[in-house]
Amino acid sequence: MAGPVWEVYDALRTVRLNVRCYEFKLSSAKRTAFWLDIVSAGSASSAVAGIWLWQTPLGIVLWKAFGSASAIVSVYQLVARPSDRVRELEARVTNYRALDFDLDGIRRRIQEQRAYSPELRAQFHAVMERLRGLASSYSDPVDDDTRDRFQAAVQKELPVSAFYDPQMLEE
Repeated sequence: MAGPVWEVYDALRTVRLNVRCYEFKLSSAKRTAFWLDIVSAGSASSAVAGIWLWQTPLGIVLWKAFGSASAIVSVYQLVARPSDRVRELEARVTNYRALDFDLDGIRRRIQEQRAYSPELRAQFHAVMERLRGLASSYSDPVDDDTRDRFQAAVQKELPVSAFYDPQMLEE
């Protein structure tokens, strides 16, 4: 599709795709941070160390392996800072959701007014400036399969038929 109004719709679908991708990354980062915390906390607990299982010959070996894994995880957490990654991704999701909300509002007003007014164009350009700022600060690609899956979901959620084009009436 062509025409100025389609810039709004294309931007909405792109932002919605980014929301989906970053939500997926956030979910994965939260799971990873959770399990790292479990391993790290589990070996440090004297209550866990006192479980009868660890007193058996096999248990002693497993407890030493668990302790070693915990030490490695602790060092990894200091270096990689998974909780910082979670906070960063939460900020990205929040920023993209705000853009999605604004673009969807512009889309709804275009449909209600049955026109793409200069006021709506100005609002769109302001949103695009915010998007440029966000996009330039993030370079965290998603693998092709994940992107394709979410892209198909966004296209199903926001098909071309869901958008109003004021130019179609003029023709």
